[in-house]
Amino acid sequence: MPVKKNISERQAALRKILQQKVFDSQEKVLEVLRKQGFNVTQATVSRDMRQLKVSKVSDSQYGYRYVVSNNILPEDENPKSWTDGAREIMFSGNLAVIKTLPGYASSIATLIDNIKAPEILGTVAGDDTIIVVAQQGVPFEVLQGRLKTVIAPPSSRKKAKG
Repeated sequence: MPVKKNISERQAALRKILQQKVFDSQEKVLEVLRKQGFNVTQATVSRDMRQLKVSKVSDSQYGYRYVVSNNILPEDENPKSWTDGAREIMFSGNLAVIKTLPGYASSIATLIDNIKAPEILGTVAGDDTIIVVAQQGVPFEVLQGRLKTVIAPPSSRKKAKG
């Protein structure tokens, strides 16, 4: 069987097999993809699962199983880098709230933390939301300018009321 290398073909196959059968480990998914002619590693499967927004959920019958999200961005809207995953920044007092694509918040928060900006105390990240805590008294324009050095979300910045 010839080796298939096309990413979109591989991800479509991955999506299909996860929707048709219950898997409790990536190794089992990897085995099925290889049988279908894909020369993949566990790291590739893991990355594909992140991009397809596959979640591992608790299941009373199987322990855990993988579930495919139906909320996938069109290919032309997929981010080219981690910072493209940021979608919106809002400000309130000494806080900034950054909305991201699912799965991007932690990596973007790490980028923000790594700039070691004196006006930023730290970040807290979930799956698709980051809270940035600024030093008391730092104007939102200063915080906004500092965050722009790391990320540039496509939507315009908004100042939250309150």
